[in-house]
Amino acid sequence: MSSALPGNFGGCEPEDVRLALTGRTIDGALNTLTNIPQASVTGLTTALNNVASAHTHAAADVTSGTLDIARIPVATSGVSDIAKVVRSDDQRLSNSRAPTGAASGDLSGSYPAPAVAKIQGRNISSIAPTSGQVLTWNSSTNQWTPTASGGGGGGGSGDATSIQSVPVVSTAPAANNVFRYNAAAGAWDLVSLGTAADANTDTATFNANEIQSVPVVSTAPAANNVFRYNSVAGVWDLVSLGSAADANTDTATFNASEIQSVPVVSTVPAANNVFRYNAAAGVWDLVSLGSAADANTDTATFNANEIQSVAVSAVAPTSNQTLRYNATTYEWEPATVATGDLLAANNLSDVASASTSRSNLGLAIGSDVQAYNASLAFLNVAQSWSAAQRGTISTLTDGATVTPSFDLANNYTLTLAGNRTLANPTNVTAGQSGSIFIVQDGTGSRTLAYGSNWDFAGGTAPVLSTTAGSVDRLDYIVRSSTSIHAVLTKAYA
Repeated sequence: MSSALPGNFGGCEPEDVRLALTGRTIDGALNTLTNIPQASVTGLTTALNNVASAHTHAAADVTSGTLDIARIPVATSGVSDIAKVVRSDDQRLSNSRAPTGAASGDLSGSYPAPAVAKIQGRNISSIAPTSGQVLTWNSSTNQWTPTASGGGGGGGSGDATSIQSVPVVSTAPAANNVFRYNAAAGAWDLVSLGTAADANTDTATFNANEIQSVPVVSTAPAANNVFRYNSVAGVWDLVSLGSAADANTDTATFNASEIQSVPVVSTVPAANNVFRYNAAAGVWDLVSLGSAADANTDTATFNANEIQSVAVSAVAPTSNQTLRYNATTYEWEPATVATGDLLAANNLSDVASASTSRSNLGLAIGSDVQAYNASLAFLNVAQSWSAAQRGTISTLTDGATVTPSFDLANNYTLTLAGNRTLANPTNVTAGQSGSIFIVQDGTGSRTLAYGSNWDFAGGTAPVLSTTAGSVDRLDYIVRSSTSIHAVLTKAYA
């Protein structure tokens, strides 16, 4: 039999048709096959089915044409078959399907009936809610908990069992009651705010059991009483502020038992007494400040019982006495100054002996002090000298600018090694006089200019001798801090 598929199967047996189709490529439409015996239809169908089931094409091989829907395998309605497609009238396509398996996320349990265990990942309390309750977040237990609705927002109503997580008492409020936090019970309880009139006029009154967390005594106050903190009882108690007249005139009086937490003596004060702290007794006691006249003239006097915490003797001093510390009695006591009181140990002198005084003070004649000599000269007294007086000659340092310091000497010498300027001296004092010897070096012909304070006759500065080794002398006297009169005498050598 040739490889081409015959187009006419007239008179062929089914087996012949099957054999003709086996291993062949079917080209063209099947409807071109003619004269297939009716008896061969069943065999041909089987043969075609076998060929179709054993033959496949790649998707890229299909480029055009129409899919014969009759050749798509379709499953029986309601029957699952992974090799067949579902019919369009299958009830499974229109009915809902219940999920199965374990739930996750905010759900717990298993499908189809999981339970809501969380909201946005936060646990929900297992407590069963009652009518009117809502879920609120409890930061203490870290879960959503059923609580009574406060009635806000949507117009709902309900009893609030807590405010800011603090329980509210269940007692029914009376007229003008307000909530007050009860620290002992740890709850908001009810107290009266007074009458409706009080509340309406902004002058509501109520009984305060505490002020700044300190209890207030329950004693009914009397006229002009004020609160005073009682540190012993740890409460605010009541004391009298004086009379109504005192209070009205801002001169209220009361008895203070302490000043700065230090007790005050109960002794009645006398005229001109003042409070003085008694360290031994640990109290404020009373001492006299003198007479009323003393106080009125700002020259009040009082008796000092101590100096630097050392007791003062009660013995009255006499004229010219001083206070002296007595190491035996540990007191300051009046005493007369005697020779023996000025001791070397106190670095004082012996007034009875100059020699002892110098020795006590560590002063030696000749090294520490100069011995008295009637022939000594004084700066503020006119002197007649009976012996020669001399001043040293100070050498000035040569340089481009030479600046003498007139506090070193009266007389100076300067050797010129080049052209120089004699600048204005420093430390100048009016009345000082002296001479400056000006020497030319071995070269000679050196010049000398002068500062502005040097004044010469006629206003012209002199010219030096030019011979090598020659000596000129400049005599001067200071007229003022800015004027030095000078005369140059030339060629002494």
